[in-house]
Amino acid sequence: MKGLMEFILQVVTGNHLQKDDAETESSGWFSGVIRFIVFCAFLLMGLGNWSDSKQLLTEAYQGFITNFTHKVEDKTIANIHIGNYLKYVEKSVGMPQVIKVSERQNDLEYRYYKKNKYLLILIAQEQRIAAMMLHTLPTEEGAFVDRFNPSIPFTDHKLVSSSIDEAIGSSNEFFFDNHNLAYFMKSKQMSAKGMGHYLIVGTTEYQEPELTIKGKLDELEEASMLEEQQDIAELTTGLSQQPSSFFGVSEVSPEIVADALLTQYEFNAYFKGK
Repeated sequence: MKGLMEFILQVVTGNHLQKDDAETESSGWFSGVIRFIVFCAFLLMGLGNWSDSKQLLTEAYQGFITNFTHKVEDKTIANIHIGNYLKYVEKSVGMPQVIKVSERQNDLEYRYYKKNKYLLILIAQEQRIAAMMLHTLPTEEGAFVDRFNPSIPFTDHKLVSSSIDEAIGSSNEFFFDNHNLAYFMKSKQMSAKGMGHYLIVGTTEYQEPELTIKGKLDELEEASMLEEQQDIAELTTGLSQQPSSFFGVSEVSPEIVADALLTQYEFNAYFKGK
């Protein structure tokens, strides 16, 4: 019976979620919950067809395991690429809670997918992914895992643990605001390795309990208005040392990516308490 349960579990998960050392050493109750889920699948199989049972079991397993690991989220995000068909991507991320039409380019659609660990923004053009942004969100109090810190595409860095400067490298192109949303981001166009797309890395105030950069953003705004180049350089260098909380990959201009950011008011209105 034990062997059969393990086989069923591998089938429903596609054998993609491999056990790591921490999971191998997990307590008996953890294994008991997994076995209970598999047992429920046997009951469902007796009441319905295998396809429905597999779907329910997969969702139950992933919903449980996400409390202890980021493997489900890592796999989901890693499988989103520029050029993907929108409906293909939404099979794994679900339907957006919010959709906006770009005011800069009316054939572009901004789609927002809020999860417990992240906010995903997809920019779609005629059902095709033209850009994606991933914002990691602070963990809830009492969470069993640290903050979600996915790998930043085309780099050896991760969100949260790497600064904006470490992830983006040498780049003088930056965007910021401190009115509708406190954020700072830098961008660069990648080489053939990155298919000529733009890589964007930055930080925002989404759900952050404390944000220490607002004062620096005010100073940067003033220096930019007065065209004080030395002050601008010093301030952007300092802001670039902030831990990264979001990345983006885009074939459309970084200006459009910045435009797709929800204001803090919009974020709270759509997602507060969710």
